[in-house]
Amino acid sequence: MKINKAIIIALGLVVICGVGVSYSLVKDDKAEYLTKDQAKNIILEKVPDGKILEFSYDNENNSPKYESEIVKDTMKYQVDVDAETGKIINFEQEVLKDQNNGKTSDKLISEDKAMDIMINKVPKATVQKFNLDKDGKNVEYEGVLTKADTKYEITVDAKTGDIKEFSHEQIKVKDTKADKDNQYGDIEIND
Repeated sequence: MKINKAIIIALGLVVICGVGVSYSLVKDDKAEYLTKDQAKNIILEKVPDGKILEFSYDNENNSPKYESEIVKDTMKYQVDVDAETGKIINFEQEVLKDQNNGKTSDKLISEDKAMDIMINKVPKATVQKFNLDKDGKNVEYEGVLTKADTKYEITVDAKTGDIKEFSHEQIKVKDTKADKDNQYGDIEIND
């Protein structure tokens, strides 16, 4: 009788824990993120009258955030905003050596247009990372997208909107089928 009671209590605890874990997973899936405009407003509140040179969304390691680079007067700032809470999670500043930083004579396509080009290339994909890269002589939008078990890397020319680079690779997913088939765990039999 005591064994039956112990088994019932153990099963009850397993069910309660399972419900709790399921709730937390569902709750996390429904998290709402800041829009790009909301994040930019938070950044510009931190650096009033600043000019945003680079702005990107990054969701690596399931830590969604907006990253930015801003200039104001003789200073350059890096401000990162948590996409879930709106809190500033990184703030760095440095004195500019070259007063011509950030000035470009050519008009660039918008971030929204570049993201649309990427999503049209891989419909129904999720953007994991997106940024404007001004390194080197070419200005490009770079994006990392995922769809099912495939990761896509796309580079779009920021002046023309042409896709410059496109690659994809299979994402390795942990095989949990063996874990599901073995619902009782490892069983050892002693003779």
